[in-house]
Amino acid sequence: MNKFLSITFGLLLLANVSQSQNSYLTAVGNNSANDIFTDYDMLSTFDIKDGVLYGNTGDTIICINIITGEELVKYGKPQGYNAYPSFVYANPTNNEIWAGFTVTGNSDDRIYRIDLETAEWHHKATLTGNFDMEIINNQLVVDGAIYGEENKIYLLDTTGNNSHRLIIETSGSSAGITADAQGNLYFATATFDDNYLVKWSSSAVLGILSNTDLPVLQMSDAVILSDLPAGAYDCDIDQKGNVIFSVNDYASDKILAIWNKTEGNGYNYDTLAYTSDDMDWLTMVKTMGDVLESGNNNGAFVLSYARPIAKINGTDQAPILTQPFENIQLSVGSETVELNLNNYFTDPDSEDNFTFSVVSNSNSEVVLAAITDHKLTINPIGSGQTTVTIEAENENRRVTASIIIGSYHAIVGEYTIANFENLDLENNSYWNGANGEGSFQSGNAIFTNHYNAEYGSWNQWAYSNSTNDTTPGWSNQYSAITKGGFESTSANSGVYTVSYVSDFDLPTVKFANNKAHTVKGFYTTNSTYTALSMKNGDAFSKKFGGVTGSDADWLKLSVWGFVDGKKTDTIEFYLADYRFGNQEEDYIVQTWQWVELSSLGAIDSLQIALSSSDNGAWGMNTPAYLCADQFYISPTEVNIETIASFNNIHVFPNPASNYININTNSEKEVQLTIFDISGSLVKQVNHVLDNQIIDIQHLPSGLYVLRLQSNNGSVTKRLIKQ
Repeated sequence: MNKFLSITFGLLLLANVSQSQNSYLTAVGNNSANDIFTDYDMLSTFDIKDGVLYGNTGDTIICINIITGEELVKYGKPQGYNAYPSFVYANPTNNEIWAGFTVTGNSDDRIYRIDLETAEWHHKATLTGNFDMEIINNQLVVDGAIYGEENKIYLLDTTGNNSHRLIIETSGSSAGITADAQGNLYFATATFDDNYLVKWSSSAVLGILSNTDLPVLQMSDAVILSDLPAGAYDCDIDQKGNVIFSVNDYASDKILAIWNKTEGNGYNYDTLAYTSDDMDWLTMVKTMGDVLESGNNNGAFVLSYARPIAKINGTDQAPILTQPFENIQLSVGSETVELNLNNYFTDPDSEDNFTFSVVSNSNSEVVLAAITDHKLTINPIGSGQTTVTIEAENENRRVTASIIIGSYHAIVGEYTIANFENLDLENNSYWNGANGEGSFQSGNAIFTNHYNAEYGSWNQWAYSNSTNDTTPGWSNQYSAITKGGFESTSANSGVYTVSYVSDFDLPTVKFANNKAHTVKGFYTTNSTYTALSMKNGDAFSKKFGGVTGSDADWLKLSVWGFVDGKKTDTIEFYLADYRFGNQEEDYIVQTWQWVELSSLGAIDSLQIALSSSDNGAWGMNTPAYLCADQFYISPTEVNIETIASFNNIHVFPNPASNYININTNSEKEVQLTIFDISGSLVKQVNHVLDNQIIDIQHLPSGLYVLRLQSNNGSVTKRLIKQ
């Protein structure tokens, strides 16, 4: 798109003006302009949400299908109140419209809430000079100014007390505000002097909304995005993050423009359309979809006095992702994976000549990702999961796509593996205990199951080979989001366990010989039901991160062991975590991930539980399911008496910095092996005596697992290295 050049000696210079189609606006560059709803040229204010236009004629709010033009419903203003419309804000997800009004002299400026179901108008607040509204973090934010005063932004009080709290002091006259999904607040000034498009960060806005002790924000607290040639009237942000605004100059053309995402002073915007008619004055701006793309579901919408709404949108289609990236599972030390990105992107309107870049790698300790000659190379370097985001640019148009990558260390040692390959299933089926068996076994591990024939319900453990990673809801409760089990070598390698975790009957794993064993660990991932619920929300559970993505949500797996009825230790693993300061690091586990259990020691059974940040009156709202595969269990049987003797072994200090002391309370030697949290061996000492000092200076800070082994068995302990 060609950039709107500048103002030079009061003249507006334009480049590549395109032919407008039936509009009072002239489109610029690869854009088109069309007047819509020409029978509705009396609208004063409007809003667009979910494909519906909410237009205020002064005494009636009319709802119109934006695609078909069909008039859906009208909401008549209460009789006896004569006022001018100032704003309309639609919130269909909450079945409401908010409408602001002003009167001459600002003596009775009101804000109403209209219930979309009952059509009732409720006078919720009086705010002198109200002009525009936004909902940020479920709170009502309104701005406006009365004659002779500067514009201000308030947290609206709807209790009837009208104790509106001032949160931001801006400059100039009233002008529109808009906020993005993260809570960043945008404002374009309307003054007779210097004008700017600015942004207050979400941290600053959400901070002052929640903390009354913080000082009122000022223009100096905002980031300048662009200088403006004249005063603005309104601004809005589309679903792709494009900021659109209208600017009116008494001595020149009026423009509808888009910020080019360069911050700082200077004219950092491109012009979408303009009008040279002296009688035109661009007012309200609303957006739908991506304003730079063509199609009915995309566009910027603007009003001018005594004009119908004009729609402006791009004539080019943006580059598209031709096929989604599949999640990738890799082993540390395996060969580098290479993807030809030309196979994933294309531009419908132009010859493909893409430039690709890695814009983010949420956990760079898991994989190294780089692009050379249109090929993405992925090199696994550590255990965990990461999201790599790719940007594809062609003809100054961009599209991004993400790849979820899981990586793991190979497990070395002698273990009996419960991999469920001995359990036969038809393709895409499951076993949930309906036959009354009450348990199933793989290797030397027994997984308990409770089936209620009366209600057709189950809990604890089931097993499945379902590959459905797309269907949301309870009907798809037996599927793993990975579309199958962890890596295996048999023809029946797709079988894995599914656990429904009831707080009243926790899933349990026992051993066939009723002896104690050391469990190295197992692989886990989310069920499709749980993963999609956390990602998108549903009728019972919230979308993790909330509306802004900043809610500190989490889903946690807890695993603990028992020996002779006594609990040994508890391991915690997050199946989803949205508590990071950088939202790019938030994740939902969608690959198989290792859960290290060595520190539980020798146990005769283990149990698991789930907990979540999303809870209600009946407990956890997040679906309480997880999937598990390949339990690594030491074949060595340990007697209870042996375990008791190992309880006399102590490691101190803990936490430790440079050295640890091994106190065995015995004359016998033991072997010491130290593993990091991923299960990799980092140190081994073969002949350790009582009260021997062990040097750990070379180990990085972190959590480690110590295994002490003699001819009678072994014991594991956790160590924190400072």
